[in-house]
Amino acid sequence: MKRILIIVFLLSSIHANSQVKLGVKFSPSLIFNRIKVDSDTMNVVKDGAGFRPSFGILAELPLSDTYSFSTGVSYLSKTVNLRLDPINASAFSQQYIVQYIQVPLTIKMFTNEISIDKKLYFQTGFNLEIQVYNENKSPGGDAIESFMLFDLPIMIATGAEINLGTHTILFFGVSYYRGLINISTKENFEKNAFSIKNDVLGFDFGLKF
Repeated sequence: MKRILIIVFLLSSIHANSQVKLGVKFSPSLIFNRIKVDSDTMNVVKDGAGFRPSFGILAELPLSDTYSFSTGVSYLSKTVNLRLDPINASAFSQQYIVQYIQVPLTIKMFTNEISIDKKLYFQTGFNLEIQVYNENKSPGGDAIESFMLFDLPIMIATGAEINLGTHTILFFGVSYYRGLINISTKENFEKNAFSIKNDVLGFDFGLKF
């Protein structure tokens, strides 16, 4: 929590002394898993999608009239939904909650006004994610004993911005994050090597000031 407050303070200080625009964002998100397992004794597949919250602050540093560097700090809760089917036992499901602090490192591109006070934007880059908590929400033992400390998904996004006044901008859009790193580091089944990567589809709403 102290680290988050320090980042917020630094962003506020930069905003007060530059052209950086600060904002707040809320992104209810669908979480999907891409799962592979190297095993002759167990089959593991994804068991549906999860719907989790994401929220935080953002900072945009203009690089030109149509480009900005976009960063910030936010919280995201992901799910890992597994369906495990051992050869000599009954199949069972497990769900894990894995929470992250995110720091996006992206470039945001804007169109000219498509109508009065309205622009479209396109955004791409990476999202540095640091794990802060994980929990098995299912009864029984842990199929996954530990998760990777960080993730680094690539992201693309698009949406629209509407000027509400001299200093206030409303934005909304959709974003997609594709996980590049196997987030499972230790499993509880001998000779079962998991590979779990997360994809996130976010529905973005927010204000910039």
